[in-house]
Amino acid sequence: VHFTEPDYALLRTARIETLKMMSFTVPGVYERVRRECAATNGGMEFIVRLYDDRIRRDSRPSPAAFVDKMVPIIRGLRPYALKFEIHNEPNHVDGIEGWGASDENARAFRDWYMQVLTGLKAACPWAQFGFPGLALNHPHRDLAWLDICQEAILASDWLGCHCYWQYGNMLKQDWGLR
Repeated sequence: VHFTEPDYALLRTARIETLKMMSFTVPGVYERVRRECAATNGGMEFIVRLYDDRIRRDSRPSPAAFVDKMVPIIRGLRPYALKFEIHNEPNHVDGIEGWGASDENARAFRDWYMQVLTGLKAACPWAQFGFPGLALNHPHRDLAWLDICQEAILASDWLGCHCYWQYGNMLKQDWGLR
């Protein structure tokens, strides 16, 4: 929602070029980040994760309800962001992001996503929409999900990914090099 002074200091020092934000972050944060980072790295690209608190374990809004909630947010962020990620880790095995890891879950998400993507592109044709980063490896079945959701990925403007470069796993095939 809001950033603290240490957050802004970190962004200036680290010279970050692209920052993934949440759709519930207030527009003033985008404005200040861009302003404060302009001198050190020439600007800031934002990728906005479209977060909907109605998506939870075995519960999600209809595609139309998701689009209705997100369109005003996307339009409000137009001065700052071009790229929007539709949801996050829908394949999480525990279903904490509304679906789960099975093939059936992948097909259900793909169908939901395609309707959402169509609605968002119609309402905000200037924006670029990305298929969400998936939870990695077994038991989340990310590679199976990528196959099942290929149509949705190809219809998207870009593909999100999670690499998890931490804990010494940066060069591991199933993590940092995934």
